[in-house]
Amino acid sequence: MDIQEKTTTVNGLPVSYREAGEDNGRALLLIHGEIGDADLHWREVFPELAETYRVIAPNLPGYNGTAPLPEMSMSALVDWLRDFLNALELEQAVVAGASVGALPARLLAAAYPQYTPAIILINGGAVPNAPPLLPLLARIPGISHLMFYLLGLSTVTRGSLEAMFFDKGLMTDEFVQTAQNSAPAFARLMQGTLIYPIPKERTPRVPTLLLWGADDALAPIGDAEALNREIPGARLSAVADCGHLPQIETTDVFVYQVNYFLDRLSRPPSEDLPGVGMLNPK
Repeated sequence: MDIQEKTTTVNGLPVSYREAGEDNGRALLLIHGEIGDADLHWREVFPELAETYRVIAPNLPGYNGTAPLPEMSMSALVDWLRDFLNALELEQAVVAGASVGALPARLLAAAYPQYTPAIILINGGAVPNAPPLLPLLARIPGISHLMFYLLGLSTVTRGSLEAMFFDKGLMTDEFVQTAQNSAPAFARLMQGTLIYPIPKERTPRVPTLLLWGADDALAPIGDAEALNREIPGARLSAVADCGHLPQIETTDVFVYQVNYFLDRLSRPPSEDLPGVGMLNPK
């Protein structure tokens, strides 16, 4: 499967992304998490997913060839994702977000359901509950830069990265190096998330799959169960012997779960939810 490295422009700023698969009316937008980039998160599942879908995975603002946003708020990131779809002339795409990338996937579906017939939240998607003092500190010049710089570094230590895996043997030197290179971008993302309010519309009204590594030490299965109660009609699928990155640790199970979820939505709708039945058959 030929995976292409491409660039486009969103609101005058460059965006780098990966793409593969036929343009058959079944598009899948993959949003990576806080560490690394689109390649690190999705390279293992990209070829198999691209056998069925047109798969598109952008590098988020500030990551590996994509320009940072002037205002890195969650509202701005959601609008950036919408504008990215518009730039590719995609009327809609199923959106899958991993870890920190699951929250903008959720908010995109809540704000613009016409773009998102379904979403898949992978070990993430909860609205952050920051201590009241933290957003105030995040606004102080100098202090905020240092605080979030240190936060970014702490996220990519070997110990922190190892905690993401159930199978520790999957944490290669290449994985560590790529993750560590992304620390500044993650720091900017977290700073913007805390400085600016999260959009008030947070409840997606489209079919939602919560695909979760059951042995995640960072976002435990209890977080998934809480999300399952928050999102109407959501379905939780826990993956055994898997940590924070099921798309890397259990690639076959991950692809099967995505295909099973979306194949069901390609059949005649049985629930009165926006987006159900909107996926075109193969």
